[in-house]
Amino acid sequence: MAGVFFLLGGSFIGYYFGVTYDGIFDVHISPVTFTESLTENVINVVILSLLLFIAGIIINSKTRIIDILNVALISRFPIYLAGLFANNQRISEISEQLIDSVHQETPASVSSSDMMILMLFSAVLILFLAHELTLMVFGFKTAVNARKWQHWLLFAFALIAAEVISKAIIHFI
Repeated sequence: MAGVFFLLGGSFIGYYFGVTYDGIFDVHISPVTFTESLTENVINVVILSLLLFIAGIIINSKTRIIDILNVALISRFPIYLAGLFANNQRISEISEQLIDSVHQETPASVSSSDMMILMLFSAVLILFLAHELTLMVFGFKTAVNARKWQHWLLFAFALIAAEVISKAIIHFI
């Protein structure tokens, strides 16, 4: 039940803060309606659940879809939190300065305090991503009783495929 609340809350965050979740690991700045945000999140959860369930069935025929669905729903919580920080005016300004300097082929003229802000922001987002992946790993391990390296290879393949497929579906709708 908590996962459903996370999904709805994350969709509201996407709508309210103007961020889109156009892949299982992605948060981008883009104004969306609540319905669009909810649709993106449902697609991400369904695709991730299906591919992890297929991997789970290959590993352990007793894998239950509800366990995998819970993994997909709950593991996205950190990415929803990242949405709270993604549409940040100060970070956008610093990023624009860096991008402009690259396009003009001139050395970046970003102050050390701005660079520290950008590095701190990046570190926090990387921690959110790492936490999402950690929740997926431990949830999948528990749901399917994964132990061997082959199980983790299948898990990694399912994650990569879920990212590509969900991104493609969201792009085409």
